[in-house]
Amino acid sequence: MINLKIKDINKNERPREKLIKNGVEALTNSELLAILLRCGDKNRSAIDIANEVLKDEEGLKRLLNISYDEITRIDGIKESKACIILSAFELCKRAMAYEGDNTSYDSSQKLYKHIRPIMENKCFEEVYVIYLNAKLRIIKEKLYQVGGVRDVIVPKERIIRDAVMCGAYAVAIAHNHPSGDSKPSKSDIGMTMSLRDALMTLDIILIDHIIIGKNNFYSFSNDNIL
Repeated sequence: MINLKIKDINKNERPREKLIKNGVEALTNSELLAILLRCGDKNRSAIDIANEVLKDEEGLKRLLNISYDEITRIDGIKESKACIILSAFELCKRAMAYEGDNTSYDSSQKLYKHIRPIMENKCFEEVYVIYLNAKLRIIKEKLYQVGGVRDVIVPKERIIRDAVMCGAYAVAIAHNHPSGDSKPSKSDIGMTMSLRDALMTLDIILIDHIIIGKNNFYSFSNDNIL
């Protein structure tokens, strides 16, 4: 089978020219990724490599959280291409999470909308903490811990220290369940209560603990546990 190079494709059908003529919305996922890749290798075009990356329905989602080591295992993607792709998708996640400086995170739905692009579809449990001022606007955000598939360790002392250091009025924490089921475990509940009580001694409020599942979430605040 002969793989066409980008230069062999009709000029009006090349990804860049197509974008300029018809707008970015007109491009397929493979064509968009091919623009990031810029060129192929000696055997395949950028579109061929993009098609390989996106060959299954999880391909695009996988790129949201793929690591440098994982992406460079894909045939045709070396250091330069890997850095471009990882940077583009990180910018995408940050843009999706951005609400503006004046957003008041006074509901679980707002917290979930902000955190979901960062935490969903990960293979391992991670803990994400948001520090808020008295108007419930974000002062600081931090990813603390990468756990296993079934368990994550919440660094309570570090969270408390950082809350004090940044002058937080309130704290919201989140972690993901790779299984997709957002129901809290007994250890999730115990950890939440322990952190709540420790923060309370410093007059800092734990306003919510969000567990991110697959297209769903659990809120300790909504369930009146906090």
